[in-house]
Amino acid sequence: MLELATLGALMGGPQHGYALKAWLERYMGSLITVNYGAMYPLLRRLSAEGLIRIDAADELTRRSYAITAAGRKRFGLEMLAFPSESRVNARSRFITKFYFFSHIAAENRALILKQRHEALQSMLAGMQDCGLPAETHQLAVFEFAISQMTSELKWVEDHLRQELSVPAGSIGNG
Repeated sequence: MLELATLGALMGGPQHGYALKAWLERYMGSLITVNYGAMYPLLRRLSAEGLIRIDAADELTRRSYAITAAGRKRFGLEMLAFPSESRVNARSRFITKFYFFSHIAAENRALILKQRHEALQSMLAGMQDCGLPAETHQLAVFEFAISQMTSELKWVEDHLRQELSVPAGSIGNG
C-alpha cells in the first residue's frame, strides 16, 4: 500500500524524499506505516523499475522524485487491483484509493466503489449470520463493528451515487 500511496502522492508533482515522507505521514498515517526504513528502499526500487525518476541527485542537493509514464501506468493498475487481503488491509487500501480518486477516470472510481460496496455487504451478511455473542463486552464490540460497516456502506453508496448520478435509494436494493 505504501507503493500505491507514494505513486499517488507523486501524481501531484515532484517531491523531495523527506517532504514526501512527511506528506504521507500527515495525510495517510492512519492507513499506512511510513518510516525511513521503508520509504527510501521503496524510492530506490521504484527508481530502479523506472516508475519514478530522480530529478536532482548530486551531493549538494536533495533528491527530488517525480513519477514517470511507467509509474502513472502502474498507479492506474494498482488503483484497479483488488488483492485478496484481510478486512483491515482491504479497508485501508480502499481509503487510500479513494484519497487519489481525482487521478483516475469516473468509470474506474465507480468500479472501485462498487467493489467496496459488494465487500461491505458480504461482510455485514456474514456478521449478521454468525449470531450474537453472549458476553456483554463482546456484544458491544460486535455492535460497534456492525455500526461502523453500516456507516461505511452508506458513505460508499453516497459516493457511488454521485459517480453514477443516480437517485437516492437505488443503490444496494437490487
